[in-house]
Amino acid sequence: MRTGSNSTLRVARGFVNFTWYLGLAGFVIMGIFALIEVFSPETLSLASRGSLVVSPQILGPGIILELSPEFISPELYRLPGLVWGIGFVAIGVVFFAIHTLREILATVSSGTPFVTENAIRLRHIGFAIIAGGVLKVAVEMIVGLHIARYIKIPGVGIGVRSSLGIETFLFGLLVLVLAEIFRFGTELQEEHDLTV
Repeated sequence: MRTGSNSTLRVARGFVNFTWYLGLAGFVIMGIFALIEVFSPETLSLASRGSLVVSPQILGPGIILELSPEFISPELYRLPGLVWGIGFVAIGVVFFAIHTLREILATVSSGTPFVTENAIRLRHIGFAIIAGGVLKVAVEMIVGLHIARYIKIPGVGIGVRSSLGIETFLFGLLVLVLAEIFRFGTELQEEHDLTV
């Protein structure tokens, strides 16, 4: 049965392809900023020269805290190199997952979704989701430590908190379980094809 004419499939493929190309553009822009940060850090650190006045905000559940510039070190505006590194790895994980999803959608469009490769691809997406959750926690911790280091408000202690994001891990686990179900379904399909 050919499913390529299905409008839902066309929308899904269009969305995934749009996300792929938007991500590529974001990756290039992030790369440019990372190179500037490495080779010419003063270019991005306009706040240290006084030509950019920014009032950073700390967002929390039900609260927005605006900070006055006199409590902020100019170094706050420079991201640590580790954040750039983790960011590139995270984008790589996202690209991998989107590319894998594009491959799955291609087999669905061709009318052959029940192949062993798709079960493996689903498993890879599940692991990518879990890896993305771990990377998110790492970035939150590093950025939190960076902010706590460079914001000094008399009488106020600034700590670091990161959420484990259990829902991300559960979603990744769900995809891994679906991959196993899909693998089993693929084996049944292959047995059926051999008996017919």
